Amino acid sequence: MKEMVDYKEIYLPNHRYIELYAEMAEAILQNFHRDKIQIEEERENGDIGFTEEAQDLYDHYCGIVEEVLERCYIFDGFEKEIY
Repeated sequence: MKEMVDYKEIYLPNHRYIELYAEMAEAILQNFHRDKIQIEEERENGDIGFTEEAQDLYDHYCGIVEEVLERCYIFDGFEKEIY
């Protein structure tokens, strides 16, 4: 029989939470797609950013990472005013 575990919720400051899921999503994107698609491009103003295809994949991976964090009881502390 499985032992019941009382998991404590972890609330990260908003900027840390965003940094965590963004870094993880980009790592997934780079790891699985860097040799298959163009990931970055130079904009007209000289900035470097994701291509449209890479941005779509990144957004998708952000959603997946946020779901995994939630299942692990890790949340954005913004609503609890944890900055």
